[in-house]
Amino acid sequence: MRRPLSTLLCTALILLTYPAQMLNPSYAQPPIPDSSLDEFIRARDLCHDFLLRRMRNSAGGFYSTYSEIYPDSSSYGVNHEVTSESTGLALEYAIKSGNLTLFNEQFEFLRRHQIGVLGTTYWKLNPDLTAFRNLNVFSSALIDDLRILDALITGYEIWKDSRYLELAKVMINGIRLYEAEGHLLAENLDWTTNRAAMRSTTTILGYLDIKAILAASQYESTLNETYARTVNLILQAQFNTTGLFYERYNISSGTYFNPEDGANTILQLLTTLHLAEAGYRKEAKASYTFLKDRLMKDGAVHSSYDPADGRHPDEELDTGSYSLYAILATALGDTDFSSLILKTKVLPKQNLDQTSRLYGAFVTRWPGEILDANSWDNLLALNSLTTLISTLGQVDVGPSIPAGTAMFVLVFGISIVAVTTYVLKARRCSIQSGEETIG
Repeated sequence: MRRPLSTLLCTALILLTYPAQMLNPSYAQPPIPDSSLDEFIRARDLCHDFLLRRMRNSAGGFYSTYSEIYPDSSSYGVNHEVTSESTGLALEYAIKSGNLTLFNEQFEFLRRHQIGVLGTTYWKLNPDLTAFRNLNVFSSALIDDLRILDALITGYEIWKDSRYLELAKVMINGIRLYEAEGHLLAENLDWTTNRAAMRSTTTILGYLDIKAILAASQYESTLNETYARTVNLILQAQFNTTGLFYERYNISSGTYFNPEDGANTILQLLTTLHLAEAGYRKEAKASYTFLKDRLMKDGAVHSSYDPADGRHPDEELDTGSYSLYAILATALGDTDFSSLILKTKVLPKQNLDQTSRLYGAFVTRWPGEILDANSWDNLLALNSLTTLISTLGQVDVGPSIPAGTAMFVLVFGISIVAVTTYVLKARRCSIQSGEETIG
């Protein structure tokens, strides 16, 4: 009898220790060590310091470029103009890094300067923070509106500040009334000072942030149909040959189309990321795998591809776009490849000269001929590094055993100990009694 009782007792002790160490392995396991983690943390911190010290105005808006030497542009932000793209990326970074101070700063800047009279955002502001007008017309870009909207809703869910939700509802109403056409969202909206509005008849699939639309549908039920139609629109646009997508869709005629020079890779990355973030990982992996193969085989990802056959020009992605690619890789769980992208395509662009005014920035020769820093490259690099760092710093413990099961195991273990103790005591008494009788 001794061997079974000993075995029973050992089993009980194992079961008693099991819930703490095995039912939730993160209880006892340290973070996974990674030799690259310190390198990524240093790069992130340097970029963060540069952006906050040198790339924003007194109101908190992030400059389009550090230098103020470029000619005006109606296509992108330059000099000390502030784009809604930058504000959206800064809000995302504040969420990923848990920086409530930065989030509030960007929220106030958005509320005071970037929300237009129709509830959508001005796509950029002049250096004096007045809204930029092209041919006397204001404009907003759908991708910026959805990115900011998603950040406001997420910020509300995390920090429970009702101001974030109130502004989100203003934007939801603006998007619903002015950017929607038959439950599909147009790529941009133009309006005049007297509120005469005109939306585009086309949409860009990379602008359609389906996770943001789904989040907004909690507060506006008509967006449920918009979400469903948008998901279907994207999935129907995927090519079987490459996994890439049509770039654009004409809402009026109901037809997909691509520019003559191929589908823009940044927009392909955005479409794929939006699918991955919304849970459509299988569909996202098809295009992701195509682009991953291009980098592994060609040593570069190019600025555009023909979705049908993969033909491409010679131009390579910029630093911000590679950072976006790294965010996608991390979202799909491919942290090794995300690390590879950052090490080979992003970190080499960081200025590490401590005597330079650009120390800590990711630099490029766009949009001019001198090395300079822009908000696109740096805010996306900051987001990609922060995303990967937080992922590498966690242990993938898998699904935890439900609490009810854990309690059952614990009670069962205690019961075994109690029974075992009782049996051992009874046996000891029996032996002692037997010894007395014999004696």
